[in-house]
Amino acid sequence: MSKSLINRFCLLYLFLPLACIGITVSCSLDDDRDFCCGQNMMRYTFVYAGENRFDKVVSTMEYFLFDERGSFLRMMGAYNGDKSRVSLESLSPGKYTLVGLANRGDYTSPHESMREGLKSCCLTVNGWSLQNRVFGSGDPMYWSIADFEIKEGERKMFVSNLSHIHCTLRIRVEWEALPPSSDQFYFTLSGLGQEVAMHGNGALHYEGYKYPMVEYAQNTAYVKVTMRQLALEEQIISLRYADDHIPTFRLWHENKPISRPIDLKRAFQVWKWRPDEAVIQEYSIRLYIRADGKIEVHQGLGASVNDWIDGGTIGF
Repeated sequence: MSKSLINRFCLLYLFLPLACIGITVSCSLDDDRDFCCGQNMMRYTFVYAGENRFDKVVSTMEYFLFDERGSFLRMMGAYNGDKSRVSLESLSPGKYTLVGLANRGDYTSPHESMREGLKSCCLTVNGWSLQNRVFGSGDPMYWSIADFEIKEGERKMFVSNLSHIHCTLRIRVEWEALPPSSDQFYFTLSGLGQEVAMHGNGALHYEGYKYPMVEYAQNTAYVKVTMRQLALEEQIISLRYADDHIPTFRLWHENKPISRPIDLKRAFQVWKWRPDEAVIQEYSIRLYIRADGKIEVHQGLGASVNDWIDGGTIGF
């Protein structure tokens, strides 16, 4: 072997460990194609309008693991405190389902049937009152379901994108004349979602997102509102609306109705607001109570609706 060739070989031998160290250090879990860390991992995102907004919208995460038959196995934990990642290294080879739920809070709780299997697993509304069956505004929740397989000798990064499974309705009420003097006002919304399925069967698919089935009921969200500058303004967060399930609004003062029930489905249809086709359900409406008692319903400003149209006032 020539002397120059031997020198080249020695240099390669010396620098090879440094190159390997550089590869190890440069490993980045931010790149879904980068598997050099050698771990099976589930990564959660919430991608909307080309941006991953997970860190902006998620405050808490829960992870429910099921086996191939849909039997509940256990809760999983975040990887090194990172809520967007779950290590799957402890799992034996096989097929699994991992359900992710963000921002559950006190608004909903896992149904008792969760331990009966994934097909029976759902979330139900908390805060029921047995006397008048009412509950307050909830939490902005996000959900995903991911089927994956752990294979012997393979390491892979799985990615699951969360879906926006709540609706935010902002309501503002103004008067042509002076409003009632006391500050005992309430907004109510009737016919909201009562239960949401976690299993994903029958879910609505739209633009790459998956929205679980919601069971609607004649329950009522009941929210106290404070008068500010002669107007009332509040937002009510609930489970997602559907095109054929839009709630009914009513305004109350000192336990007496100021308005008759206002079916918001009519307004949604006139304004061509289609909840089934909205990745993010955020709506704003403004009610204007005229001196003669009639109520006008206007599109509010700042609603994030993809198919927004200008104009449109509905009288009630």
